Amino acid sequence: MPFILLLHLGSEEIFDYSAEQMTQVKTKNLKNSMCGEFSEIFQLCSEVLQKANKPSLIKATLNTLLRFLNWIPLGYIFETGIVETLRSRVSEAFVCYLG
Repeated sequence: MPFILLLHLGSEEIFDYSAEQMTQVKTKNLKNSMCGEFSEIFQLCSEVLQKANKPSLIKATLNTLLRFLNWIPLGYIFETGIVETLRSRVSEAFVCYLG
């Protein structure tokens, strides 16, 4: 199972299913802890989006980022090249779709 899929499933388990069973304090502490470790997750996702050509891997990576979106530190969105990477990948996909 690809690592990206494991990240996606893990985020789903932690932030969707567990949210109903955890207190707000525990949820906040878990999110703070994960934010501290997010740099490796972000680096992997960013590299996959820049280099991958396999649509299923790109889709899994985008879904993973989507799952983590509500707690990604804002610096990762506005101070990195991720927005440009996403824009270019979407543009490529759109051109391929029309072509």
